[in-house]
Amino acid sequence: MRPSPKDQEPFNAKRLMVLFVSVVLGLFLGAAIGRVSSAAPLGPFTLLLFFVAAIFVHELGHSVAALIVRFQVQSFAVGPLMMHREASGLRFRRTRIKIGGLVTIVPVGLHDLSKRMLVVVVGGPARSFLFAALAFAAGWSLGEPLRSSWMNPFAVVSGALGILSLIPMRSFYRSDGAQIWDLLRSSEKAERQCALLAIAGAAQAGSRPRDWDRELIAKALSVTDGGGADVSANVIAYEAAMDRHEFDLAKAHLEAALKLRHKCPDNLKSGLALDAAFFYSMVRADAVLAREWLKECDLRYVYEQYSIPMVEAAVLLSDGKPNEAADKAQESERLLSKAQFPGFAAAAKDWLDIILTRALTKTPQAGETMSV
Repeated sequence: MRPSPKDQEPFNAKRLMVLFVSVVLGLFLGAAIGRVSSAAPLGPFTLLLFFVAAIFVHELGHSVAALIVRFQVQSFAVGPLMMHREASGLRFRRTRIKIGGLVTIVPVGLHDLSKRMLVVVVGGPARSFLFAALAFAAGWSLGEPLRSSWMNPFAVVSGALGILSLIPMRSFYRSDGAQIWDLLRSSEKAERQCALLAIAGAAQAGSRPRDWDRELIAKALSVTDGGGADVSANVIAYEAAMDRHEFDLAKAHLEAALKLRHKCPDNLKSGLALDAAFFYSMVRADAVLAREWLKECDLRYVYEQYSIPMVEAAVLLSDGKPNEAADKAQESERLLSKAQFPGFAAAAKDWLDIILTRALTKTPQAGETMSV
């Protein structure tokens, strides 16, 4: 059965439990702020400001810890705004994240990855607790009205965010608590996480997928828990198999990742949609399914800009539009120099050459001559 972009996860007991816990924590947080704030109730805008500031502090803690242990920060997002590292420098962009934060990192060097990753993960909640304490201390030092109107409420929000982040959640994302638990308790999961980071570092250093260490890929796939790490491991294995033209293996890993797509954040969902659109157009020559997957991709979450016209070129080629496909392929080639992960870009260059050759010579699609 081929995966469909319309597949949905049912509303199950886990989701109901997460909703219940969120309501309880929200009520507790509201009551705590009421106890430490002034007699006048805080407005919704003020509460939102405190929450955004607490998220910024938390994510900044992860970023500072990453820099201390020699990880490179690729992106830093708070709410709908993201600062992303590109070849030309730092760039701001919008995301679909309404509330919350996200930091993406890659390692510099492969030494002591497990210990360094633990420092990065702990950095977020540690900074939340530190700033909560500092806010309380500043409030007592500055006195009223700053203490009850600003400092104490922010301290409660920052401390609550630190506590919330330590709850080991895996249903929608891997919380700091879940990552700390895995890194300390399970050497296998720690090795898997470090293998994923090492492969990301290799791709950023220019190593193309077919040259990635097979032992690292095996480690990334060695543990399965139905979470986001499973998706990342299968995507990495898919990319390596596609670059080696092992299409049966690529299909198996792609479909394994797509089955867990409902558990992914929006940026990974968009990447998976692009991968599916590319595979079903280039390998299966299924233009209808490929276009369905392409429509599922939110372009605001695609960091590698060359990948969008490349996939569009593949879909157009499978749809019998070689001239439009050639134009898109050439557009993609012009964007390759801006790639954040040169290893992926090297593999993309080969695929673009294939697309251009078939588009200009009107030769058949891969799916018409290769079985998968």
